[in-house]
Amino acid sequence: MSGSGGNSFLDFLRLLAPAGVPAWALALAAALATAAVGWVFLRFESLASARMERGAAAVRPSAAPTLALAAALGALAVFPFAPHVFFADVELGLFLVLALGFAAAIGDPRTAGWRIPLALALLAPVATFGTLDLIEASRLQSRWLGMGWFVFVNPFGLPGLFVFALAALEVTKREEAVSTFLLSAVAAVFFLGGFESPATALLRRSLGEDPGFLNHATQPDGSMQTRLAIGGLVFQLVCAATLIAKTLLVMFVLMRLRLAPRRRLWERAAALPWIQWASVALCCVLGAGLWEWARAALWSST
Repeated sequence: MSGSGGNSFLDFLRLLAPAGVPAWALALAAALATAAVGWVFLRFESLASARMERGAAAVRPSAAPTLALAAALGALAVFPFAPHVFFADVELGLFLVLALGFAAAIGDPRTAGWRIPLALALLAPVATFGTLDLIEASRLQSRWLGMGWFVFVNPFGLPGLFVFALAALEVTKREEAVSTFLLSAVAAVFFLGGFESPATALLRRSLGEDPGFLNHATQPDGSMQTRLAIGGLVFQLVCAATLIAKTLLVMFVLMRLRLAPRRRLWERAAALPWIQWASVALCCVLGAGLWEWARAALWSST
């Protein structure tokens, strides 16, 4: 587990809440906040779909918004917003997020095959990092002043990201904005460094390797007192802003590719069978592994 132990977000709420507030009230507040965020995602999905399907005769199934909302709420439970801001630190977080993201895209069997190259493209960074934990995968890309992103340190990272983006567009062909957001966040974590950036690297130099927003100090009488760490709070906010910015950037690119009037190159790529792109993704996995092996061998020999 890569987290700090326990539920950092509930600890943070307990610190901000007045004394004597029971744990169930804090859990209820967290659930309501999650529901509010999910409602915002659903509302955004409805507005985006209305724009993209304007003039179309097809009517979306009534179950689609419910599936999208359920997927958003479920994914928020395991998706970290910052290294110490999460509801559940799950070692198989990537697996759960993808499963919930695919649930929002249920209903179009023509896109089912594209989930294979999407998952295979993710194997390149997953095999390189050796983890499905989103927090740990982000931390492993903190080299080079926060720019040790997979697409920069491995020559097969960019082709893998291309295959992932192409498959993500096909998987979300029914214009599910929630699914697009989830897959964009996954791409941001495993290909584009997640929370890491030069800003977070500079903050680590002064605050430490893993600054949290809570300090636990032992009092002379043996009791434990929890205080808010301003520096750690700033670090967590910067990490969250970094991840959200990367996610929105990936999502913007995907939606522009879907809506752009001139997208012949992308349509030609998508016209190829998904099995061919699965082969390309497997080549990226093999190439990424060989590159890491060669780099380790050369590094150890010098």
